[in-house]
Amino acid sequence: MNDSSQYPRSRFSCCAPVTRLRQKHPRLRLDPESYERPCRQVLERDGWRCQFCGSSADLQVHHMNPRSLLGDDSERNLITLCAECHRQVQQHTAYCSLKR
Repeated sequence: MNDSSQYPRSRFSCCAPVTRLRQKHPRLRLDPESYERPCRQVLERDGWRCQFCGSSADLQVHHMNPRSLLGDDSERNLITLCAECHRQVQQHTAYCSLKR
């Protein structure tokens, strides 16, 4: 039996079946003063080194799952990057989102 026969044909038949959306959950978002503590903990956890290139200059804390995609400010979502690697990661992410 053909899978397409299970779904009625409509003007949207060329589209993939609708998938169930993730339920939104409250996310942890800290005020700037409270945000300093997890940032410092992430820097210490990562040995004060960029986790891509190993540099110890111009370190920043990066959200692996962006806030705009329900990423939070928890340690499990943060990683230490130098300014150059952080810029490259953000450019790549922006480029990938444009391709969608």
